[in-house]
This record gives sequence, structure tokens and C-alpha cells, in this order.
Amino acid sequence: MNKLIEFTFKYWKWILGINVLLTLILGYFILGIKVDNSIETMSVDGDPELLLLQKTEKEYGGNEFVVVSFKGDDIFTTPVLAMIERITTRIEDVKNVERVLSLTNSSTIEGDSEGFGVYPLLKESSLQLKKPEELRKEVINNRIYKRWLYSEDGKSTSIIAWIVPMGKDDAARWRVVDAIKNIIDEEKDNRKFYLYGMPVYQKAIMDAMIRDQFHLTPIVPFLMGLLLFFFFRDIKLLTIPFILIGICALWAFGLLTLSSNTLNYVTNILPIVLLIVCICDSVHIMTHYKEINKDYIHRKDALKDVIIRIGIPIMLTSITTGVGFFSLGAVVLSQ
Repeated sequence: MNKLIEFTFKYWKWILGINVLLTLILGYFILGIKVDNSIETMSVDGDPELLLLQKTEKEYGGNEFVVVSFKGDDIFTTPVLAMIERITTRIEDVKNVERVLSLTNSSTIEGDSEGFGVYPLLKESSLQLKKPEELRKEVINNRIYKRWLYSEDGKSTSIIAWIVPMGKDDAARWRVVDAIKNIIDEEKDNRKFYLYGMPVYQKAIMDAMIRDQFHLTPIVPFLMGLLLFFFFRDIKLLTIPFILIGICALWAFGLLTLSSNTLNYVTNILPIVLLIVCICDSVHIMTHYKEINKDYIHRKDALKDVIIRIGIPIMLTSITTGVGFFSLGAVVLSQ
């Protein structure tokens, strides 16, 4: 340990330079970090349920769809049906929307004396001749779209938009969701509309992640900084830990990108975890340094003594923390 300390203090400029260089390189790679909020990120490779989902999506299509729903007693009136048609037509024109299904463009199969035929679910003659209540009864008696495009009582309806498969291109997926939301905001009446579907859920979670990062990431270090300043009353001792935390975060996310991993529900907590671990080690070092600094003429000697006395315990503590996270991952993988 003494030899390692002597080597570190002798060549500290070289060590600092190498660390700065590596930090800049890994910081550059952070620019290429990707976000992945798919279901796969919450599952373990080889999970039977995940494999079943992947098989189902391969055979029957993926879960890339957005559903717009609303309810009311007047769904089958001319103004509301006209609104549904406008929303349907505009969503069909959104880039990366594959197809749209609603009351106004859906078809049904009917039989007659000559055979079977495909006809619009809402015929123009029915719209003109029948009252809304009669039209409602006619539509809900058609079981093909029941609980899909409309509820059993005929007072709720949905517009379903299928999105082309986008893989991990979350940015394009978010643009589709935002475009549909804008259309709804422009075309809807005073009732409340609901959007759901996996792309909507993923975007909501992503927005929450970004919101947490913007709120928690600055607030937590600020509160910890106040506590550290209250205990140590030294700006230098307060600044150094946060510099180290920043370097650790850059290294962590840079290595995350280099290893082809993504920012997701799990890796999103890395900054806070690194903050807690680094602050704990820093507090131990600063506390001991404050206690013995007055006994030494040169701060370099005091720092050496700190490392000799508590360097190994702190290192073992950090290793234990790492092993704890590794064991948690091993338990998850073994399930």
C-alpha cells in the first residue's frame, strides 16, 4: 500500500492527465447514448413470457398501436361521427402510421340471397334515415367490433392507429404519439379523450424519467452540498467530491454506451446511485482529513496518512457495494 501511495504521489501529474484524457473520451461517447424503454429492458433474456410475447408479435404483428377513446350518449350523431371521420383521416396522414380503424372507415361482412359481401359498418343510407338511437342499436348488434371499436352499451368508441415497426427508434415513435395528440387537441370537442397503447405508455415513462432527471439530479446534490458545507465549512472539501462524482458519472455512461447498453428504466438510476456511493466515501476521507490535518505541516503528508489509514477499508467498502449489486443481478438472472 505504501509503495502504491508513493507511486501515486510521485507521478500524480501523469495520472491526472490520463484520467482527464479518459474522461474526455468517455464523455464524447455519451453523445451516442441511446434510450430503450421497450418491454425487453424489463425482462431477462430467455424469460418464457418474453419469448411467448416475441413469438406472438412475430406471427400476429407487434404491439405498436395507439388507441384514442372517448364516451358519451351522442356518439352516433352526425357532428360526432364527422369529428371521428376527421380525426381518422388526419391520423392516416401521419408519417409512420400504417393504418387506422374507427367507426367511420370499418367494414363488416353481410350475407344475402346472392352470397356474402363486404360493406361499410356505417352505411350512408343509415346515417341519413335512422335516428342516433336506432343507429346505435344497429351497430352494437354487430359483434365483430364489440369491445373493440365500441362498448356493449354503445356509449364509448375508439380509434385505433397501427404504427409501422420501429425497433429501437424511440424518437420516431414519440413523434407519432405527439402528432396524434396534436390532432386530438385540434379536433376534439369538450369531452375528455383517452390515449393508451404501448407507445403512449413508453413515452409517458420516458417523460417521467426526463422529469426526474431534471428535478432529482440537481436537487439531491444541492441538498447534500448544503449538509456537507454545514459539517465541514470548507468550499474546497465541498467541491472535490462533486468533481469526482461528475467524473464517475461520465465514466459510467461512457462505458454504458461502449458496451452497447442503453438508457432505460433501470440504468436511469445510475446518477443517484453513484452520487450516494461517492458521497459516502468522500465523507469518510474528508472527516479523517479534517481530524489530522492540524497535526501536519504539509497537507501532502496529511493526505498520505489518510490514505494509509482508511484507504483499504474504503476500497473494501466499495467492493462490497459492487458485489451487492452483482449478487442482485445474479439473483434476477437465476429466476
